[in-house]
Amino acid sequence: MKILFIAGMDVTIHPNHRAHHFIAFLERFGIQVDVISMTPFYTGRESATPWTRFQSGLCESIVNPVVIQKRKTGIEVDIRRLPGRLDAFLQSFWAYLHLCPLFGKRYDVCIFGNPDNVLLTLLLKKRGVVGSIIYDDWDFYPGFNRSWLWNRLTIYREQVCVSLADVVISVGSLLADLRKRQGAVRTLVIPNGVNYPLFAAAQTKGPHVPTLIYSGKLADDFGVDVSIKGFARVVERIPEARYLIISYDQGPYAQYLRTLVDQLGISKNVVFPGPKRYEELPQYMAEADIGVALFKQNDLMKYAFPLKVVEYMAAGLAVIGTEIGETEKLICEGKCGRCVPYSPEAFASAVLDILSDDTILKNYRENASEYARGYDWDLLFTSLLDVIEAAAKAQDRGTNL
Repeated sequence: MKILFIAGMDVTIHPNHRAHHFIAFLERFGIQVDVISMTPFYTGRESATPWTRFQSGLCESIVNPVVIQKRKTGIEVDIRRLPGRLDAFLQSFWAYLHLCPLFGKRYDVCIFGNPDNVLLTLLLKKRGVVGSIIYDDWDFYPGFNRSWLWNRLTIYREQVCVSLADVVISVGSLLADLRKRQGAVRTLVIPNGVNYPLFAAAQTKGPHVPTLIYSGKLADDFGVDVSIKGFARVVERIPEARYLIISYDQGPYAQYLRTLVDQLGISKNVVFPGPKRYEELPQYMAEADIGVALFKQNDLMKYAFPLKVVEYMAAGLAVIGTEIGETEKLICEGKCGRCVPYSPEAFASAVLDILSDDTILKNYRENASEYARGYDWDLLFTSLLDVIEAAAKAQDRGTNL
């Protein structure tokens, strides 16, 4: 069997994305998986001027638009994106024009994520490069709330994804229900998971002061600023408390967070260790008590199934999250923490309640580590091979699943 995986991101820059685990699982079974990965237009310093960024990106796009490298069972074709302001349909045409290495091949199944890639998938289908199509539905993209036009186009693209796919694999039940209403032929729920043995090592805690931890992207939707404001109230009661924020700490929002920390007078309590490899995260979680998942209450986070929440649980952390969507469902079902309104006051109150009672913290930690066992990536992907094989056979017979 041959599979083409069209990633919705750069699999090298974002090694802990769902797509990375998806691909790695298939490769472990010796299945030939060729990957199309999208490299950012500009990959240099964040502090560079817009003109410098444009010049550098344009030069790379002309001189080195495509890089092909070997993977375990196939190849990876890295295509440099066009400037971000250009429409995704133009990006797809650009990618298609640079996929000559694939045009002599035939794949049984194409798996793609991110509705921005739907035109590329359709073009490859029309050319006969791919057979059955599986849409890996990991986010509600209209929830990113950019311009009105971008929002309308994204809604349309998601609907095309659903109509094009033989199978839609959704990250949560809320998204799966939405795709059924949009006319999906077949839906399957495979949530985000965790490398349980890796993170379980963090269940044995080393000596540490009361510690909160956030790991992941720094963006406005993820409410790190609100948690910092709440943490300042915690420090008033527990002066030695610490907050680890593990992420790429570049960009305007990251700078805003650093300024906020200084303004609140808690620069000694809040630590920005910078980005860490996936394998390094457990060693930081082994020195923490509470994982932070305080997301904005919007459509994006309603449908999201955050990787970080199950990683926190597997590491034996209590979790404090917002009362919204899959995050609330995870915390409540796992009985491993508190769901709170999106406010500094509610967050601080929950933190203080948990840290002030060792019995509560112990119960949350034990519940979290046990509940997370069911979210090991290998367990979640158990049905995946059957779904892919059925899709390939259905294509051979020329039938729908």
